[in-house]
Amino acid sequence: MALLVSVTLASAATSTTTTSSAIVTHEIHFERNSDRISVEEIRALVDWKIEILRLRGLLHLGIYLKTDSRLDVPLRIAEKRLDAIALLMNTLGFKIYDAAIEDFNVPNAARRLTQKEANTAVVAIPPPCMRALTC
Repeated sequence: MALLVSVTLASAATSTTTTSSAIVTHEIHFERNSDRISVEEIRALVDWKIEILRLRGLLHLGIYLKTDSRLDVPLRIAEKRLDAIALLMNTLGFKIYDAAIEDFNVPNAARRLTQKEANTAVVAIPPPCMRALTC
């Protein structure tokens, strides 16, 4: 029987839960109509990186954003946010293996985003078994 250890990481800006075979995530919150990453978010990311190194030692991640013009998050802003996050992640020593912007402008979207969701990016680190295809 495999032992599954769960650890919770918390910071002022976000909260992250990880298990040995789970994807570890961190949210980056943007101000409305902005592609600038705040000082508080940068500090939270640095703290998160320290914990990730301690827990996993992995620095490969994906970046995921949403776009919804109805909430003043057009593709242009989402792309600038992606660029800002990628630059910061590279500076912090992360390797980006995936990036995506999900479009919620479609008329038949399964649900509507909240303003907070539309202005939040997620960075995610897969468990080692996903990268090795052994999960």
